[in-house]
Amino acid sequence: MKIKKLTILILLASTAQFIVSCCDCVEPQNFEYTYDNFIARNIDNSGIDPIIAVNDSIPKEAYGIRLEFSLKQIIAQANIGFSFSPRAYAWDCFCPPDVQYLPKDTISSIVITTTNDFDNQHPKTSEVTELFKVLSQGKYITINDYTNHPGRIYYDAPVEEIVDVFLITPPEFIGEHSFKIDVTLSDSRVFSFTTKTIYLK
Repeated sequence: MKIKKLTILILLASTAQFIVSCCDCVEPQNFEYTYDNFIARNIDNSGIDPIIAVNDSIPKEAYGIRLEFSLKQIIAQANIGFSFSPRAYAWDCFCPPDVQYLPKDTISSIVITTTNDFDNQHPKTSEVTELFKVLSQGKYITINDYTNHPGRIYYDAPVEEIVDVFLITPPEFIGEHSFKIDVTLSDSRVFSFTTKTIYLK
């Protein structure tokens, strides 16, 4: 009986040691990335999925803007947070990817200005940011809520980040519209881009 118990204990100890040895995780190598620039494209949300507008006019209830940010990897290793313990616990045996790309800077604000008369409350050059919302993880959130999110962590060298903003309140005036977008980063850089003029019907 004692031999049987001893055998079981030895087996349990060997199994535990094997599991723990399988959970040895290499500390991930951290790199940083930065926002390099961006462009803005008109998008049509009248179908199943939003697409880049291919026509000169789209329904005003289906208008959106796609912000395409180009990202640049910083070669120097980042010595900032997001680290993991070199050895995971046996009951939480998860090793992070070998390489992580962390944001050096983040988006502080997105401001949208109409370049045409939008409605009686928003004449030409008025800010209309509050009329747009970001589609994030299947739901619409305010642009302010979006910019309060921390930057994304990537596990492959990042090249591009896409943000879709949709016009929740369509314009009162049918006709040609375009919008100027100003993006301010946490390091005080400002990017600006004006969409192509499109007819909202």
